[in-house]
Amino acid sequence: MNTAPEKLLLNRREAAALLGRRSSTLREWHIRGVGPLVTKLGDLPQSRVAYAREDLAAWIRSGCPMHVARPGGFSGGTRSGEARGARGRFTAKPKSTGADA
Repeated sequence: MNTAPEKLLLNRREAAALLGRRSSTLREWHIRGVGPLVTKLGDLPQSRVAYAREDLAAWIRSGCPMHVARPGGFSGGTRSGEARGARGRFTAKPKSTGADA
């Protein structure tokens, strides 16, 4: 009997195997801002991403939509809350000038 707990976060290869897709497909979906929600592991643009089991299960239960509303009310992006601008590129968050206070 296997008593090891299931991993909560899966890397792209593991998530792709669970979904029956190629990891390159999940990468493309992430770039386009569609598919299952990803969790970014770090603050840098090149930081790795992971897929939470609960997010994959919710995406499957919802019928695997390709345009998912993301946290914060926008489409695209990651669990860390980044928005994607035109052409799917990440946009920088506006910096406070101090004049707003």
